Amino acid sequence: MKNSDKISKTNILFKRSIGALWNWKGLTANLILLLLVSVSFSWLSAKPSKKKSVKKESGKEVQSTNKTTSNQTVSEPIVPKQTSKEEAVPKKEEIAPVKTEVKTSTTDTNDSKKSTSDIKPTATETPATTVTTPVQATSTVPAKKELTKEQLDKKRDVLSKVLKYGTSQERKQALFELLKFSKEHSKELHIQLAEMLKVEKDLGMKVVMLRTVSELGLSENKATIISLFEDPNEDVSKQAVSTAKKLKLTEAVSPLIEKLKKEDFAKNSNATTLYINALSDLPGGKDASGFLETKFKEKFNHPDMRAQIALYFGAVGNTNADSMLQEAAFDESQPITLRCYAINSLGKLKSVSAKPKLFELLDSLKKTAGKLDAKKAQSLKIYTIGALVVMGDKEIFQELNEFARDDDAMVRLRAIEHMGNMKDPAALELLEYKKDRDPSPKVQKAAKKAIDQIQGKEIKEELEPDPKETQEKDPLNEK
Repeated sequence: MKNSDKISKTNILFKRSIGALWNWKGLTANLILLLLVSVSFSWLSAKPSKKKSVKKESGKEVQSTNKTTSNQTVSEPIVPKQTSKEEAVPKKEEIAPVKTEVKTSTTDTNDSKKSTSDIKPTATETPATTVTTPVQATSTVPAKKELTKEQLDKKRDVLSKVLKYGTSQERKQALFELLKFSKEHSKELHIQLAEMLKVEKDLGMKVVMLRTVSELGLSENKATIISLFEDPNEDVSKQAVSTAKKLKLTEAVSPLIEKLKKEDFAKNSNATTLYINALSDLPGGKDASGFLETKFKEKFNHPDMRAQIALYFGAVGNTNADSMLQEAAFDESQPITLRCYAINSLGKLKSVSAKPKLFELLDSLKKTAGKLDAKKAQSLKIYTIGALVVMGDKEIFQELNEFARDDDAMVRLRAIEHMGNMKDPAALELLEYKKDRDPSPKVQKAAKKAIDQIQGKEIKEELEPDPKETQEKDPLNEK
């Protein structure tokens, strides 16, 4: 029934009710009629409002009923239900294609299901292709081939031009590339480098050229190298000395001694240290012993310079300095660095008269444990044990066993290294324990290495740590 028909009937009913009231046919009848009128009005007022509410909420109801109707447009809430079945598919690959498929479907929900099911394999195929791409790229990297003679000649010509006309950075890179050339293909470049070194004005390039000459072992350039000892730039001069040291140029000894005589030993100087160390490694470097003995006796000179001289005596085997070294080694008033370096050289000289004094020093270090500064005690222990091991004294083995249990990890480390150098099978049991149970990983590693040495798996050339080699192993450099 239509709303207009209902309203007309209600009006008729209302008019009749009013007429009945005016007729005064009875109080009871009037009351009944009034009740009927009120009920009819309440029913009529409630019906339209309900329809309005339905219209207001029609959007939501349509969404909920669209699941069953076929004539209405497919709404977006259908999409999550379809995609929720595909949670295993990565979201990033799924979102974009799903939206496009839903927009194309306009009439049937079954079509949307088909479209989303069609999307699933495409979403999984995309990452599969991206994963396989890097594998193919890495598997197809060609192996590096050796250059042919024609290619080497061409590269050599390019390097030659770069060395002549390139910027400083380009020339430095060209020198680096030169190190990769074999000598038979780079003789012309070596000659060019020698000529450039004589006339080069760029200080940075001079230093790099000297390093390149050193790495290539071009000792035929000794005259140019030695002449650069007097270069006004300190960096160039130092690099020239280092190059002569590495190339073992005997001709460099006399110029170095003359240069050393000009130095002020009362000051701590890196240049002076470099010259002394170079002389201790050069053939014929012992010729500087007389001059350096004089400087060592002069106690007003800087203690670090005297310590470097002490190392020099041991390196060149200057037995004439034995008494001077003992005086410095066992004088408690002397700086710890000087004492340790003097002990080191006494071991290299295998000083028989110093051996009992070294054992006495070890005993005193045990008695005064905790009284001396920890670093000083550690350094003295390490260098004293090292000297006795180098001397080849078998009595030191018992001392090594004791020091291998020292609380100081560095002392244990050095003691175990010396056990490996001595190659005494009696140390294997202790070393096995240290390899598995020592609290220091470095000590464990040293113990394993010592076991290999004793069992003949490895031969170590150095019998004790050289204090000039690295600052990391030298406790005296830890300040």
